[in-house]
Amino acid sequence: MKITNAFFEQNNTKDSALIRLFECKELPAKVSYWLSRLLQAMIPLNKIYDEEKRKIVDKWGEKNEDNTLKLDNEQFTIPSGKIIEFNTEFNELLSIELDIDIKEIEIPLSKIPNGLLNSFDYGKLTGIIEFKEE
Repeated sequence: MKITNAFFEQNNTKDSALIRLFECKELPAKVSYWLSRLLQAMIPLNKIYDEEKRKIVDKWGEKNEDNTLKLDNEQFTIPSGKIIEFNTEFNELLSIELDIDIKEIEIPLSKIPNGLLNSFDYGKLTGIIEFKEE
């Protein structure tokens, strides 16, 4: 399966759809197994992505007097004269394709508990999970 680093940016919370599926105890053992394998394959790739993202933010982000990244409510800012350069480099990072040696996981829709995923979640998981009608 192929994903891009953009997947990590879109699913960067501990409450992402993939994590909720992984933690769901109602899924069949086979599905749970493959979700676990997928997550284990993604963890090192996500770590590399986070490190590279941090470098880009540190390079282009506004700095304090002591040259540390200036944060406002845990958010960094990019000076207006550097936004284009930042966006170019960041979009390049997001577009990098990654090969994961796992095929798309099939999950019967009837096995997903009501309310676990919303319509946005299904869209975010397209390409790594195939939701099947039974």
